[in-house]
Amino acid sequence: MNIYKALFIVLITALTMNTATAGSAENARFKEAEKLFVEKQYDKAMPLFAQLVSSSPKNFKYNYYYGICLLIQGTDKSKALPYLEASLDNSKTPEEVYYYMGRALHYNYRFDEAREYLAVFNEIVGPGEAQEWGTAQTIEMCRNAKRILDVAKNKELDKGLTASAFEYFDKYAFEQPQGKILSMPDDMASKTKSQGEERPTIFLSANGRVMYYSAFVNESASRDIFRVEKNREGSWGAPVKVDRIVNTTSDEVFPTCNYDGRILYFSSRGHNSTGGFDVFKTVYSPMNKTWKKPVNMGSPVNSPDDDYSFVASQDEKTAYFSTQRGSVPGTLTVHRIPYAVMDGLPIAVKGKVVCKANPELKAVRMIVEQAETGTAVIDMTSNANDGSFDLEFNTPGSYLITLETAEYGKVQHTIGIAAASDGGYLDDLNIDGPEQRFAVYGAGNSAEQNAVASSNLNADEGATARDIQNTAESNLTNSTAVIGNENSNTEASIGKQNETNALTSQIDNAGTVSFTATSAQTQPPVVYKVQIGAFKVLSKEVVKKRLEKMTDAKMLTSSKGKRWLKFYFGAEGDYSSARNLKSTLQQAGFKDAFVVAFQNGLQVPVQQVVAPQNVPAATADSTANDQ
Repeated sequence: MNIYKALFIVLITALTMNTATAGSAENARFKEAEKLFVEKQYDKAMPLFAQLVSSSPKNFKYNYYYGICLLIQGTDKSKALPYLEASLDNSKTPEEVYYYMGRALHYNYRFDEAREYLAVFNEIVGPGEAQEWGTAQTIEMCRNAKRILDVAKNKELDKGLTASAFEYFDKYAFEQPQGKILSMPDDMASKTKSQGEERPTIFLSANGRVMYYSAFVNESASRDIFRVEKNREGSWGAPVKVDRIVNTTSDEVFPTCNYDGRILYFSSRGHNSTGGFDVFKTVYSPMNKTWKKPVNMGSPVNSPDDDYSFVASQDEKTAYFSTQRGSVPGTLTVHRIPYAVMDGLPIAVKGKVVCKANPELKAVRMIVEQAETGTAVIDMTSNANDGSFDLEFNTPGSYLITLETAEYGKVQHTIGIAAASDGGYLDDLNIDGPEQRFAVYGAGNSAEQNAVASSNLNADEGATARDIQNTAESNLTNSTAVIGNENSNTEASIGKQNETNALTSQIDNAGTVSFTATSAQTQPPVVYKVQIGAFKVLSKEVVKKRLEKMTDAKMLTSSKGKRWLKFYFGAEGDYSSARNLKSTLQQAGFKDAFVVAFQNGLQVPVQQVVAPQNVPAATADSTANDQ
C-alpha cells in the first residue's frame, strides 16, 4: 500500500474517533444538565448548559434550557432574552417558551410585549392549562406595572446589601426603627421544614402595643394577616384577622407597621400587584375599626420581581425594604431609601365610660364637639361590653364630650387634646358624676410635651388656673400610672416588689418551687411567659445572639440551666394575656410555644397559681402542657 495512502487512512480514523468521543461527551453533558433541570436544580444545570451553548450556539434545546436557567437563577433577567429568542426559531421548541419569553419581558419592563407572548401561550395550551400557569394574573400584573411602575425611579436606589432570605432584617441599620421582628433562627427551625417555606415572623410595633403576623387560613387557602393589640391594662387580646379589604385570596405576608400600628405595610400577590409580591400600605382607624383600601407603594420600592418587608424609621425620614431583583434564589437585596409619611394621621385617644351607681351601664352615646365652635365632630356609642371607646381628632384643641343616657340625661366633660396626646388615654368618664376637665397625655411622652394639652383648657371655658394645674397634675400622675402598668410585668419591677415580700421557698425534687407566705398580702406576684425554644448549652450563645438581635429586648428573656438555655417571649401579669400571646406565637409558626409561670423569679406549675375555673378545659393548652 502506498505509504501516503496509509497515513491518510490513519489520520481520518483518528479524527473520526475524536469526533465520536467529543459527541459522546457533549451528549453525556446534556443528559446530566437536562436531569438537573427536571429536578429544578437550576443553579447546577446552568453552567453545564452554558458550556453546551458555547460549543453549539445554534442548538435550540441548549438555548431553550439555558435561557430558562438564566431567568430563574440569574441575577440579570435581561440575559435570558437572546437565548429564549434563539430557541423560538425552531418549530420543535416546547410551547412553554412563549410563557418564559413573556416572563422575561415582564421582568425587563417591556410590559406590552410580555402580554403578547403570554396571550400566544394561552392560545396554544388552552384555558385549562393556562390557568395552571397563572398567565391571566401575570397579564394583569403587566397592565398594573405599565400604569404604576416608573423604571427611571430605580436610579434612586443605592447599591444595596446582599442577605440571606432569613437574615435580611439584620441589614436594617436603624437607630430607632418603627418596630422589631421576632423571627425563628435556623437553630429553631424544624429540620423537616421544606426548603423555601416562609420562616415564621412576628412584627412588634415600636410602642410595644401592637403585633402583626401572617398565617395560613383554610377558608381562603392562602396566608392572611392578623393583628394583636394590648388593652389599657397592658394585657394582650386575642388575634384578629384583618379585614378582607386587606386580606385577599392571594398570599399576604411580611406585615410591618409604624410606631403605633395604625399604618400597616405588607406584601401581596393580590390587589394591583405589578409582579410577584409587591409592598402595599393601608391605614387603620381605631375609632371605626376599619381599614383603608391598600395602596401600591410603586417605584422604586416595587418591581416586576418580589419585594418585601418595608420598615420606616421612627423619625420617618428613611426606610428599608428587601427585594428579589438582582438576587439569586435564597438571597435578597436590602435597600435604604428616603421616606416621609404623608398620611396625616388623626390624634388617637382611648378611654372608658363608667357609671358608679349602675356599673352594668356600658353602652353610652357620646357626642364630641369643638369647644370653640360647637361643631360636632364625633357621634358614637361606647362598647356595650366594657364601656371602652376610641376617639380620633384631626386637629389639637379643646373639645366638649356629652354623655347621653336615658337614666342620667346629659353629662358633659371638657378635654384638651395636643399632638402629644396621640396614643394616650382619658381618665374614666363618669356618666353619673359631675362635669370634669381632662388634659389628655400620650403614654410615654415627657411632661413638657404633655403640658401642651392642658393649655387647651383655658379660663374662657370656665376653668381656673388652679383647675388646669390640678388637671395637669392629676393626668400626669395617671399617665405615669399607665406607663408603669405596662412595665409592671417586667422582671425588674417584680424583683423590686419581691424585696418587700416576707416568704420562704422550697425547691422540690421536680425542680419547681413552692411558697409559704406569712400572709395573703405577702404572696409574690405571678408572671406568665411563653416559652418559644430550648437549646443545648453548646449552641446557646449563637441562638441567644440571633434572637436578641431580632426582637425587642424587653419582650425576650431567657433562663440558663446546666444543660439547657430556654427562651421566653413576653412577661404577662395575667394568664389570659399569656394564653393570647401563646395563640399568636403558635399561629404565626412557633408551633411548640407554651405558657410557663414564674413566681419570685422561679418557675412554678401553672395549675398551682391559676384558679381551676380560669383554665379552659379540653384545649391543647392544658395545665400539664404549661409546666
